[in-house]
Amino acid sequence: MSEKRCNLERAVLSAERTRKWSDDLRRHLESCPDCTDALMVERFLASENTAASTASRLPTADQVWWRADLRHRREMTRRAQLPIRVLEKAAQLAGVAAAGVGLAWSAPTLLDWLGALAPTQMTTPDVTLSATTALWLALGTGVVLSLILAGLETLWAED
Repeated sequence: MSEKRCNLERAVLSAERTRKWSDDLRRHLESCPDCTDALMVERFLASENTAASTASRLPTADQVWWRADLRHRREMTRRAQLPIRVLEKAAQLAGVAAAGVGLAWSAPTLLDWLGALAPTQMTTPDVTLSATTALWLALGTGVVLSLILAGLETLWAED
């Protein structure tokens, strides 16, 4: 661009911004390199302004408040669930302890029963379980299976 500005440069830039071109300005634009350069710069700056404004769009106040409210609700939910989670873990621990006590209490009976199944004896073992022993064996098996399932559920819930 030359040091002198064209008299119609402002009119050309105004016509570009308002999108209202006259025939005289179009003819002048074809013959004036200064106005052509100014128009090219104006179009470039307008496109950069549009790109920058869309890239740096800030969230609205409603979005900010909604996100803050959502974060607050999640935190309150987490706090409310904390005692429940503690009691779940305590119940699981109590179940494991009860299973251990039950297994220790019925260990002699179980060992006798398993010893009777040893393949060293060629005769058919005479194994009869009392009703109490069978009940404790069934309960112990149920507790162990329940604990295994509860542990698996806890692992899957954390993922």
